[in-house]
Amino acid sequence: MQQASYTATAGHPVPGIPWNHKSTRETHQLYNHAQIAHHEQVIFVEDELAAQALIERGHCATTIVQDWQQPLGWTNWMPMHGKQVLVWPKRDKRGWEIAMKAGQAILRAGMPLLHPSR
Repeated sequence: MQQASYTATAGHPVPGIPWNHKSTRETHQLYNHAQIAHHEQVIFVEDELAAQALIERGHCATTIVQDWQQPLGWTNWMPMHGKQVLVWPKRDKRGWEIAMKAGQAILRAGMPLLHPSR
């Protein structure tokens, strides 16, 4: 795999995330991607169920709509550009691992992360 060296745009990988240029797979959209444009802050969670629960309570939330085993370079991060992102992990080992993986991808895509107080 090669490292991407160009900026993230729709259909292109995020810099620094492995990308297989021979792949014919389409990029994956973020869950609730259409509503992200209307908010300054976005809560990023592990799965669609958690995102929907936050949405129903009036928050802007999203997640990836793919298996976490897939390369995150296939995710279209563009809807979150210019947004402040809070990564909210589940309180288990897998949740923390996914939060770290997502947080690193979000930072590489050039988006600031919010750091909540404990």
